[in-house]
Amino acid sequence: MYRDILESCGIKYSRQSAADITTFKGGGHAIVALPKDEAEFVELMERLEGSGAQYRLLGGGSNTIITDGEARTLLISTRELSKIEFDGDSVRALAGARLADIRREAHMRGLGAFEFLSGVPATVGGALYSNAGAFGEDMSKYVEQVQILQYRCDFCGAAHVQKTAMSARNAFEYRRGISEPILSATFRLSEMSMVESEAQARRYMAYRRERQPRQPSCGSVFVNGKTPSGKLIEQCGLKGVRLGGAQISEVHANFIVNAGGATSADFLGLVELCEREVLDRFGVTLAREFVLIH
Repeated sequence: MYRDILESCGIKYSRQSAADITTFKGGGHAIVALPKDEAEFVELMERLEGSGAQYRLLGGGSNTIITDGEARTLLISTRELSKIEFDGDSVRALAGARLADIRREAHMRGLGAFEFLSGVPATVGGALYSNAGAFGEDMSKYVEQVQILQYRCDFCGAAHVQKTAMSARNAFEYRRGISEPILSATFRLSEMSMVESEAQARRYMAYRRERQPRQPSCGSVFVNGKTPSGKLIEQCGLKGVRLGGAQISEVHANFIVNAGGATSADFLGLVELCEREVLDRFGVTLAREFVLIH
């Protein structure tokens, strides 16, 4: 169904492997559409609305697991939606802009930006969707306004996409952000010297290298509660457990790494093992942080 829409819109698409488009680098295949600009993106979203086609947006590929075999869900890559515009200490960036690129230009202007996510392959859209955070900070600290796509029906029942600017002040919770399709966001940054920005980025990256696995992973598997999920999993004796090509990291138990040739079934088998063991031992239901694409 969505192939007809893609072709009628003239939007490029291709069948791609999870090994190439996700940070876990394992799983099946999906059709990935690549809108070349805002206009194509908005047109595609409008055509998909009401069509019955399943779709999700794809940013940097973290926190994403694609089911083995062929996924039914169309993935819409925001890779080409990467425009970044600075105005003093404010920056507007499209959904596909990489936080690393914003940070790089910001520190050239004497501004700090997302140092706490240094080393994380995040895009604006993905980071706002999950309210990405670390080291006591998250995206809600920086964002001022988000331009989302909302669907409206006119008097004759036809659906259309409306660009809506929403205040982001009260839109975030812990690891929960904006669920509507994001077109762009405006961030307010603070003064910070290039030296300090780079020093902070190096500190955070060094911490990650020391305490997080270097093997491919989707990032944190479970949301942290009162007790960190990794600690609960480790106390169940699951650190290092392997299933097929997937392994609960020996470095940090809230990561499942691709140790070589992992499938999504391997990954999900370990996820379910962690959920079952933690519930049985501690009575805690782990909340998944990743998105599974069927």
